[in-house]
Amino acid sequence: MQSGAGVTLINRGFERGNHAAELLGLPYIPLLDFDAAGYDIVVNATPVGRDSDEVPFKLEKLNDEAVVIDLVYGARPTPLIANTLAHKQIAIDGRDVLLTQVVRQFQMMTGREMPATIELDTLVRRTARAAVDNPA
Repeated sequence: MQSGAGVTLINRGFERGNHAAELLGLPYIPLLDFDAAGYDIVVNATPVGRDSDEVPFKLEKLNDEAVVIDLVYGARPTPLIANTLAHKQIAIDGRDVLLTQVVRQFQMMTGREMPATIELDTLVRRTARAAVDNPA
């Protein structure tokens, strides 16, 4: 990677993961074999935990200083986010990522900053809609 970061692709499906890793020139590990020990940043881009109490990997293996980014956009924080925060570690919720994207898109489309009240309202409506569409 240009930044000097070591990146490993983790995927639930062996064939897809291996193919993607080859295309990107990255090492690949199947999700079932993934051990979070030694990683400084872990990004979850699977839906695991959105509609269940599952976590995609063993949290006790995370380094104390590790950052977890969960790209799941559910009605509630995923178990991955909740458990990471309970262990006093840094966690970035997918809903926050989504809101950041909305704010940036608004700025790009209008040339203005999105008012904070609209930001909050956007997240609340999206979260409420997700709760109706995907009840826990």
